[in-house]
Amino acid sequence: MADDGTIPHPPPRGEASLGVTVRQKPPGSGVWWVFISHQGRRKSKKVGSEDAARRLAEKVRERIALNLPPLERESAISPSFSEAARAWLADQERLVAQGKRSVTTLERGYRPIVERNLIPAFGGMTMESIERPEVVAYVERLAAKGMDGKTIRNHLTPLSRIFERLRNRGVRMENPVLGLRLEDLAITRANRPGDPFTMEELARLLQAVAKHYPSWLPHITTLALAGLRYSEMLGLQWQDIQFGEGSEDPNRYIMVQRAAIKVHSRWVVKGTKTGKKGEGRVDLHKDLRTILMAHQVEEMSSGRGHIDDWLFYGKQGGRDFRQKLVNDYRKAQHLAGLRVRTLKDLRHSFDTILLNELGEDIRYAQSQLRHTTIAMTADRYGHPDRLNDPMRLDRIDVLKGIV
Repeated sequence: MADDGTIPHPPPRGEASLGVTVRQKPPGSGVWWVFISHQGRRKSKKVGSEDAARRLAEKVRERIALNLPPLERESAISPSFSEAARAWLADQERLVAQGKRSVTTLERGYRPIVERNLIPAFGGMTMESIERPEVVAYVERLAAKGMDGKTIRNHLTPLSRIFERLRNRGVRMENPVLGLRLEDLAITRANRPGDPFTMEELARLLQAVAKHYPSWLPHITTLALAGLRYSEMLGLQWQDIQFGEGSEDPNRYIMVQRAAIKVHSRWVVKGTKTGKKGEGRVDLHKDLRTILMAHQVEEMSSGRGHIDDWLFYGKQGGRDFRQKLVNDYRKAQHLAGLRVRTLKDLRHSFDTILLNELGEDIRYAQSQLRHTTIAMTADRYGHPDRLNDPMRLDRIDVLKGIV
């Protein structure tokens, strides 16, 4: 390499009028160009990475050796990656507007990945200059940051679809993501294992919450004894609760049919994580029933609640209370002498207590967690006589002295 960053590519034998150089322009920018001088004409092409520029330079030499123009027709040259990525995001926005794409998928999945990761990584490159080595280098950078295979695959999905969008519109290019196996790069698709509470630990936690942070008791108990996701808890309305005629009435349940998430400072109500398959009724624990009935009275007396309104608000009203809840939840665990877990671990605890401590049938646990398949709940099957029976749930005895 010359001192100015130029990498000379000598002309093939018998072609003195050909010159191909690869140069970083401006120096130190990280953006590489291919400069071509052939038959008295000069042309330059912005590529992106040095490896991609080297490969293009070799292709130029091969094309000239075959008496072809140094570069393909201008109409066949792809746009920049940033242009293609933003056009693909615009397509996704239209799908959301048509109800064919979840707003969560776009705003919490595709858009952050594209705008915060893919465009900074590939934005200075043309689509045709992004080949398998560039994609592998990107994957290895993510893995070096500690990202697991599942998350990396989430990055590769929009990247692949950006290429497919152009291919479907007649642009001739390879999709460098197709056929890429993370296993071949020694990257595994590992998920963070759940860290559930035992029944005894859960009792200690709820005692600490009831004593030190009583305003959060309805929220945390609902997550722990109904096995709801956080967004599903936020999506509950009073009309979704069937309290029954009394604590011994088996006709008591929660209808889970929506979730609430915050997108761009605006609350959006949508279907559950798994859509229609994730909706359904879950049994209402008798002690949770008592707590929610008291919570309803308090909400009504405060003038904040209505019979068809949301169950849960923060201490100061409003729905944006997750961080305060998480902070107090952590403090309660410290006060109870427990290892700190996440809010999601309350859902793991619900499943684990049912299966491992109460010995409930796998299909009952599946019905309560609303998993689409038994395999999502465990690798074994069962045959319960009845799938909806809140009396079973009442055996989770963790609220003594509270209700």
